Order: sequence, then structure tokens, then C-alpha cells
Amino acid sequence: MSCRVTPFCAALLALLAFAPTSGRAAWGSVGIVEQIQTFATCAGRMMALRDHLALFGSSGVDRAESKREAHVSVLEALSELADGAAPDGQLVHQWRIEGRAAQGAVLSQSTFGTTQDARDRAARVSARHLSLCDRMILGT
Repeated sequence: MSCRVTPFCAALLALLAFAPTSGRAAWGSVGIVEQIQTFATCAGRMMALRDHLALFGSSGVDRAESKREAHVSVLEALSELADGAAPDGQLVHQWRIEGRAAQGAVLSQSTFGTTQDARDRAARVSARHLSLCDRMILGT
């Protein structure tokens, strides 16, 4: 039996992981803007993964989309919690585009690199970035 985490539940769990211990101002060493940037970048990275998998007819497209939705849900929730401290929507959109472009480039290199060594390096970089994003959403 598999357990599928809905984007809402994943967002809630991620917010709990980042939740302050005493009041909204106690976000620890990571500020709200940095958290928003991280989740925006990861949403872009997951979109690039989804597109890459779909392009090659690979399995996992739905899972990548679910992960992207979870990151977007957390991103939206963090923006709501920011109480005016959130960056403007255009900057957040730029971070998502940059994450998508960066992940798309490394995925392309992992598939089409000119040498096996270059493909292997790119695959490791891709896996490392995606793993960091996965660890921010519990249950993915």
C-alpha cells in the first residue's frame, strides 16, 4: 500500500519543520525571504524534472508534479506568513524560473553530455539538488 502526501499536507509539514519556537519573529538562522527563495527555486527544479521526464516518456512525471505542487503550496503559505516582508511576486517568479533553468541545464547535460564522465558528473549534481529539495518536504 502506498501513501500519497497531498500538497496541502506536505506544505503543512514543511511549515511545521520551519516553525518558530516562540512567535513569528523567531525563524532561527534562516530568514523568511531565504525560505521563500529556497522553496521557489525548488518548485522550479521540480518543474524542470517533470518536463525532462515527460520529454523522454519516463515514469515519475506525476510524482515530480506532486513534489512541485508541494513546494508551491509551502511557498504560498510562507508568503502569507511573511506579513509584508515577502519579496514581490515578480522576484519570486524569477527565482522559480532560475531554478527551472538551472535544473534543466544539468538534466540536459546528464543526458546529452559529450563524455560519460560529464554525464555522470551532471547526474550527481542533479541528484544532489533534487535531494535537497526533497528533504524540505516531509513524505516526498
